[in-house]
Amino acid sequence: MIKKGDELLLKAITPKGEKLLAGLSSLADASADEQKYFDDTIAAGRSFKTRTTCVDAKVIAKKLEDIFLKTEFWEKVSDACLSCGVCTFVCPTCYCFDICDETLFSHGVRRRVWDACTFTDFTLEASGHNPRTKVYQRLRQKICHKYSFHIRKYGVISCVGCGRCTRNCPVNIDIFSIVDQALKE
Repeated sequence: MIKKGDELLLKAITPKGEKLLAGLSSLADASADEQKYFDDTIAAGRSFKTRTTCVDAKVIAKKLEDIFLKTEFWEKVSDACLSCGVCTFVCPTCYCFDICDETLFSHGVRRRVWDACTFTDFTLEASGHNPRTKVYQRLRQKICHKYSFHIRKYGVISCVGCGRCTRNCPVNIDIFSIVDQALKE
């Protein structure tokens, strides 16, 4: 399925898809121009590359360590962040979770649930202390985890460059731009 202006161009690629399209009487046959547009769009999509940062892993890890306590920088880059966690839930390399106990009378269930380092209560301790109460601290944790801590521990950047975090962020925070800005600090 490809969108061309206000129209959708559909093409079956499996027998099941052919059967589905054959059952839709409201469809019109594609013109040669539409078929070419469809094929060209598919070909262009296969060659499309997502954004990646062309940084040396050790260089960015060191830079983030150097500016870790530079509060002004982190406040500036996190100014729009809502701490909604969308970036974490769409990220293929985020794996943080919480353990929740659900009890009802004498029965209980322990569940593992997804969590996000950008959530306010992510680091809330049983004592009531929370070492990351500010938005900038939580966003800094996420970025440093991907581009510094993970490199120090495993030797590779923990961001695959898919751009899901940026595409899904309701306020358009771009992790690549933050990394670029950090390198200029």
